[in-house]
Amino acid sequence: MTSCWTTPSSTPACARNSAAGQRTVSIEIDIVANADAEADEWLDITARASRDPDYFQQAPSEPLRLTVTETAVSRSSLVIDAPRTTLSEGDEAFLITVSDKADAGKTLYWSASGDGLTGRDLVSGQLQGSGTIDADGVFVWSQSISRDGVAENQETMNVAFFRDAARTSQLGSATALQITASEAAPTLISSRFTRTGGQDIQVGSHSGLPVQLANPGSIRNLSVTVRHDPAALLLDTSHPVSLDPTLEEAGWSITASHADTSTHQLTVNLSGTSDLPVDPVTNQATLLQLKASVNSDASTGSTSMLSVSGQVDADNTLNGSSSTQLVGLLGDSDGDGKHSVSDAISTLRHIVGLEHDLAAFPGVEPRLVMDVNEDGSIGVSDAIEILRKIVGLSDDQRLQSPTLA
Repeated sequence: MTSCWTTPSSTPACARNSAAGQRTVSIEIDIVANADAEADEWLDITARASRDPDYFQQAPSEPLRLTVTETAVSRSSLVIDAPRTTLSEGDEAFLITVSDKADAGKTLYWSASGDGLTGRDLVSGQLQGSGTIDADGVFVWSQSISRDGVAENQETMNVAFFRDAARTSQLGSATALQITASEAAPTLISSRFTRTGGQDIQVGSHSGLPVQLANPGSIRNLSVTVRHDPAALLLDTSHPVSLDPTLEEAGWSITASHADTSTHQLTVNLSGTSDLPVDPVTNQATLLQLKASVNSDASTGSTSMLSVSGQVDADNTLNGSSSTQLVGLLGDSDGDGKHSVSDAISTLRHIVGLEHDLAAFPGVEPRLVMDVNEDGSIGVSDAIEILRKIVGLSDDQRLQSPTLA
């Protein structure tokens, strides 16, 4: 017996004959899913007798009709749209990712990478993150490019999207964004940091929270304004700012300062008789040390922005910048409020690529928590410092929690 089928737009197709004496025959027909809007389709399956007299001669008189119902129209293929692929420092970069509507409500993971690219190249400080695909199957990725005032060659930032947190199942190809550095103009820089509630802030080797100026040139007078979120950061009420010792040695001084509690900003005027002393490697001058602490009521895991801006005079505005403040205990990867061996192990796993995100701090670049010595990278020395703190061999104030003291 021979089985055949037809469709409205095709000629009959037939299967091989069934064997003599065979009571049943199975036919498998694959239905291809596509994104075309179509009416219902059908397949007619008929069975007819073979001409071979040894085969069974009776067959059903009516065909079996299978109806193929159209699925909801959807975007079944991934589309990544980049309105602009060439950017300058200070610009906002954004990509619109369109996937199947079936992915609505699911989490999409992203990562940004490139030669020499660090968290400091993005205002958020994050090179990895995640977000939720909306009901239309759309996810919008948006990041602002930092204006760091450093003269650099053009950089390439590759942005990729993934279905899993381990970032092994990539959607489509990475999108390459070209970043052109701004001219080496004077640019104010604030430091990003992680500190827990009630903790005094000392970043790196500084005595407080530093404000720096990249590519200062021959400036002799300037005004600096610091804006902060009092829900996360508190400036000392009696002595919120001091001149960095390197400026004092170079003959600089603070001529005026004013703290405006209604707008949560501090304005400081400086002047000097010589060029600002700069680090020969970074070409940055440290101007001020802010005396500040984290608000004891701030929630662990919350973030806020610290912004700096300034002017040389009425006609010359300095480039400003913003940095991220994370409320949490530095080195405490699991966010439980204390240091443990598991924190050191997590740091080592990140170094070798076995972990990528911090479950306790979603959307936060791990380096902001794990860079214990604040040298700009996660290294074995950071894990060692955590272990030293656990056994009481470290008195680093940056790792001290006021609630555990």
